[in-house]
Amino acid sequence: MPEEAFEYSFSDRFLPIFGVAFYCLICGFLFGLIRHANGGIFTYALDDAYIHLALSDTIAHGTYGINLGEITSPSSSLLWPFLLAPFAGLSWFTYVPLMLNFLFGSAAAWLFGAFIVDLRRRQNSPASNLWSGLSIIALIFIGNLPGLTFIAMEHTLQVLVAAACAWGIVICLRGRRIPWWCIAAALLGPSIRYENLGITLALALALWSQRRRGAAVLLCGISVMPLIGFSVFLRRHGLPALPLSVLVKGHATAGQHQLHSAVALHLAELADNLKHPIVWIIILLFLIIVAGCFAEVKTERRLAIFGAAAAVALHILIGRFGWLNRYEVYLVVFATLVVLQLDWRRPRLAPVWYTAGLVICSILYVRGTLIIAPAAHSIYTQQFQTSRLTHALPALNVAVNDLGLVAYHHPRSQYVLDLAGLASADAALKPHTTAWMKDIVLRHQVGLVAIYPDWFPAVPSSWEKIGELCRGGFNPCVSYYATAVDNAQVRDSFINLTHALPPGVTFTLDGRPAISPDGSHPQVQTP
Repeated sequence: MPEEAFEYSFSDRFLPIFGVAFYCLICGFLFGLIRHANGGIFTYALDDAYIHLALSDTIAHGTYGINLGEITSPSSSLLWPFLLAPFAGLSWFTYVPLMLNFLFGSAAAWLFGAFIVDLRRRQNSPASNLWSGLSIIALIFIGNLPGLTFIAMEHTLQVLVAAACAWGIVICLRGRRIPWWCIAAALLGPSIRYENLGITLALALALWSQRRRGAAVLLCGISVMPLIGFSVFLRRHGLPALPLSVLVKGHATAGQHQLHSAVALHLAELADNLKHPIVWIIILLFLIIVAGCFAEVKTERRLAIFGAAAAVALHILIGRFGWLNRYEVYLVVFATLVVLQLDWRRPRLAPVWYTAGLVICSILYVRGTLIIAPAAHSIYTQQFQTSRLTHALPALNVAVNDLGLVAYHHPRSQYVLDLAGLASADAALKPHTTAWMKDIVLRHQVGLVAIYPDWFPAVPSSWEKIGELCRGGFNPCVSYYATAVDNAQVRDSFINLTHALPPGVTFTLDGRPAISPDGSHPQVQTP
C-alpha cells in the first residue's frame, strides 16, 4: 500500500511522545538517586566524562589537550569535545554533557516510537497500543538511553545516528528513496566515533543499490575527511595518527604490547566476549540479517542488507563490548531496527513475537540503568575525593591513572600527567617499567602520584607512600605517593584535607586507619 494511503490515528501520534515521556521519567528518577546517594552532589557515572569536559575547556583556551600548551589526544570522539567547548567558562558547564545527552536521548526515544508506529501501519493486522508501547520501552532499554545519558559522553548521540542510519536502510528496503536526514546522520557518524564507519559504509551501499552512486561516493569521502584532517593534525604534533585513547584501549600501543602480543590480546578478548549474553544476541541478529540477505531476490535490496550485515560483522570482529554497555549499544540498535523490518511482516502474530523478543533483549540492558546510581556514587567516593585533594595542592604537579576529575578544572599552575596514556604519548608509547615511572615523573616534575595499586604493583623505591583511600567496588583503593624532597608539606595537606570524607570511605595514613568512633565519617589522625 502506498504511504499516502495511511493516516495517523491519535495513538500513532501519541506513541512517540509516550517514548519520550518514559525516557524522561527514568532520567529524572536516576538524577534524584545520584544526588541522594552523593549527599546532594551530582557526579557522572564514568570518570571519562570529565576528560571531555577538561579537554573542551582547554580547547576553548586554544589547546587540544589536557594541559595548556601541550597537544594530546585523550578523546575517542573527534566531534564531542568541540560540541562542549562553546559552553566552557559557564557556571553550569559541568551539566552541559548531561543536557546534550538528554536532548539526544529524547530524540532517539521519539525516533524509536516513530519507527514502531511506522512498522505497525504496514501490518495487515496492526499491533495493539500495548504491544507497541512495550516495544518502544524495550527499544529505549536496548539503546541504554537512560544509562548513556548519565555516562554523559558521545554514545547517546551515536545511538541516535545509528537509529537514523538503520531507518535509512529500512526505507531503501521498502523501495523508497533514502531521505537527506539519514544521509546527514551517516556523514556525521564517523566524527562522533570511529566505529560508525561501518554503518556509514552500510548506508553508502544502500545508496549504491538505489543507483545513487555519486551520493554514495560523496558520503564515504566527506565522512572520513574530518578524521583524515585530524590524523594529519596529530602527526604534525608528533603523535600517532589515531587518538591515544583509541590505541590504548585497543591494545595497540608500543608502551603496552608489541604487534603480535596486541593481536593475541585481541583474540583473547574476542574469546572472552563470547561469555557475555549480549554478544550472542548480536551474533543472532547478524545471522538473521545474513539469512535475509540470502532470501532477498532483488539484487539491489540484497546489497543494502549485505551492507548492514557487514557493519555488524566488523564490530563483532574488531569492536569493543561492555564498560557500562556503551561500546556495542549503537550496533545493537542498528541491527535490531534492520531485523524488525526484515521479519516483522511474515507471520500474522509478528507484533506479539517480536515484541517478546525485544523485551527479552532489553532485560540484558536493564542492568545498564540499574547500575548508574551506584556507579556515579563510586565516582563521588573515589575520583571526586582524589580531585579535591589534588586541586587543593596547586603548587604540585600530579600524576594519575584515572584522569577525568583530576584534570577537570585543575589549577592552571598544576601539570597533570596521565600514567594510563590517554593524555600522554610518553605513557602510551613506552613500556611501563619501574624505571620508566621514575623517569617520566622526574621529567614532568611531579610531586604527587595517585594510582591504583593493582595497576602499578611496583613503584620506584624513592617514592614515599603518604596514604591510601579505599572504598568498596571496582578499583577499591587509590595509593598516594610523594616524590618531592619536602614530603612533610604534602603529608600535612592530606591531614587537613581528609577530615570529612563520605560514609563508607576510609583513609589510612602511614598504614594507620583513621575512622571516627561511629564508623560513618572517616577522620585522619596524625601519627
